[in-house]
Amino acid sequence: VGDDVRQDVLALQVVQLLKAAYDRAGLPVYLRPYGCLPTGYEKGIIEVVPNSRSRASLGELSDKGLYDIFQVRPAGPSAEFGLPGSPSFEAARSNFIASQAGYAIASYLLQAKDRHNGNLLVSKEGHLVHIDFGFILEISPGGNM
Repeated sequence: VGDDVRQDVLALQVVQLLKAAYDRAGLPVYLRPYGCLPTGYEKGIIEVVPNSRSRASLGELSDKGLYDIFQVRPAGPSAEFGLPGSPSFEAARSNFIASQAGYAIASYLLQAKDRHNGNLLVSKEGHLVHIDFGFILEISPGGNM
């Protein structure tokens, strides 16, 4: 409630189309479209991306960067990735890179704004997932674009 999720619907449709194009082309990139349904003015239903945490909440674990965070993920639904060089760490790093590549193109095409650590999720497999596409194309916070 409080967000006009129609922009999210449009953005996620583009993400879904890009994912299908990537898959058809055999590109090793990753996108995670999720469900979004507007139900009225400034309200809707948005699917939860399971087994993920925001980059902001991961930052609470360490004053360091993602490289260190990938080594010290907490136990529970999102297991730690291990030490650099270990199979689990390298798989998570590869997943992160593949998803960063996919979302870089999607964000560019959508002209996504308002990208901050609260709008970026990291899955238990290490994938980056962008959420909250309320500001795309000509729409911006403050309306000044």
